[in-house]
Amino acid sequence: MPGELIKIEKPAPCKEDEFAVLQATPEQQHEIRQALLKTEQPKYLYWTELKRKSWIPETIRPESFWSLTKAVRMLRKIETPIKSHPDQQAFSWIKCAHYEPVLHEIDLNMGGRLLGLNAISEQKRQKYVSRSLIEESIASAQLEGAHTTREAAQKMIREGRPPADLGQRMIYNNYRAMRLIEEELRNEKLTIENLLSLHAVLTADTLENTSQAGRLRTDDERITVSSPLDGKIAHVPPPVSFVKEEITRLIAWANDELDEGGFTHPLVKAIALHFWVGYLHPFADGNGRLARALFYWYMLHKDYWAFAFFPISTRIKKSPKQYVYAYIHSEQDDCDLTYFIDYNIRQIELARKDFEAYVEKKAGEGEKFAQIAKALPDMNDRQIQLVHYLLSHPDERTNVTSMTRLYGVTAATAVKDLKSLQGEGYLVSRRKGRNVFYYPTDKLLKLDS
Repeated sequence: MPGELIKIEKPAPCKEDEFAVLQATPEQQHEIRQALLKTEQPKYLYWTELKRKSWIPETIRPESFWSLTKAVRMLRKIETPIKSHPDQQAFSWIKCAHYEPVLHEIDLNMGGRLLGLNAISEQKRQKYVSRSLIEESIASAQLEGAHTTREAAQKMIREGRPPADLGQRMIYNNYRAMRLIEEELRNEKLTIENLLSLHAVLTADTLENTSQAGRLRTDDERITVSSPLDGKIAHVPPPVSFVKEEITRLIAWANDELDEGGFTHPLVKAIALHFWVGYLHPFADGNGRLARALFYWYMLHKDYWAFAFFPISTRIKKSPKQYVYAYIHSEQDDCDLTYFIDYNIRQIELARKDFEAYVEKKAGEGEKFAQIAKALPDMNDRQIQLVHYLLSHPDERTNVTSMTRLYGVTAATAVKDLKSLQGEGYLVSRRKGRNVFYYPTDKLLKLDS
């Protein structure tokens, strides 16, 4: 029922006399070792999933095997600066074997070789970034309850239209915040002022109490985090006094100013920062959006520019239950952050593959682009892309704002592109209020015949 705290199932303590691994034969020990590998690959398993696995050796009870799994994990854990409340236990994580190729791929491609994109034009890069920021803004807001269609939200952002409702306002705020990160904050250190400003952008005109935007929550603002799946309580944030202490440490860690006793890969660190904000829940509202935005800030700040192309939240939105339980398991299973890290790494891999498919699809459209370019030899690449889009979406329209956001050009350049196409009879303009929209003409549509 609503208001009930979600508690994960835990097995009964294992009796020592049932823990007979040391007495196992070499063949049985090999079987146990192989089974232990499966507890973390392809997914880092908790007891409720592990206990049903057919590969648990018959010579050991599931409860005993879980005790062994926990003991092995304890030996391998890497502590983080993130502390739990009230016992001050450090959250820790385990570097699972299947993370290595993912981290290697990210390091290898961070400087521009991603999918051959080192040779792309700045215009095309801007288009990819714009697409990703729009998709991320929509999905991140929808995760927090924004009710609007993807198509309506896309049009609202691209055309620069004012948000029509609360859901669209949340999405618009996300887009503004992501743009702020992409264009400015990525080059700056994290400060409490930047964090508060980012929160103010994310929550502008979306809160019942407008004073909550851009400030930490107070003691009398007692909040709980409800699961979007069933309304039960997924997390009770720590008190404000603890939050104020920890937010200072969070900022220091984000700026690499906190001694962490060794190297932490930037991707793992960005995911941990995402979790840390969610755990602290330092604001009355907007914490989830801020946590995901901070993940992007850290990756871009560390020059992993390819992450500007990956709308990770679109993948998280497809598995909301797993997302919620990645938080819950990390908090309730002895502060084992691996559940959250593992979930996010798997979603990042899926997002990367989504982008690969998108680029391949666009590459497959090269022949059609060539046909349009041949038919319109005096038009530039932006205009050819626009014509291609309108041929595929004849009921759509465009305007100056849409062109500037898609291609990263000035309004004057966008006007020149549109007026040129209009002068050749490929577009017709119509005014709606203060906006001028451009629609495809029959002459443009005949290019597809």
